[in-house]
Amino acid sequence: MASRLYERTLILLKPDALQRGLIGKILARFEEAGLKVVGLKLVGASREFIARHYPNTPEWIRGMGEKTLSSYKEHGKDPWAEVGTDDPLKIGEMVKAWNIDYLTSGPILAA
Repeated sequence: MASRLYERTLILLKPDALQRGLIGKILARFEEAGLKVVGLKLVGASREFIARHYPNTPEWIRGMGEKTLSSYKEHGKDPWAEVGTDDPLKIGEMVKAWNIDYLTSGPILAA
């Protein structure tokens, strides 16, 4: 008997997708592509859990800050006016904290 290969994919819908009522539309796109959703679970993640999923190295944090500074320049924004610094390490720490705040602001849907 021939064996069938299956791939499994985890879909995570962040808090804003749930707040905006987009669950059905997003999952419908996967189903329209021929994929089957076999389970759903609403989860609330702790700050500690989310923090463990981000690297905590100065290089990674500085890289986040440098990308943010680059984006500010690209859009003609002044980092001092926006966040009070132009130090990539400090901005990277802020971005990491903002991401953690955002991901713990409401439930996450795992499908």
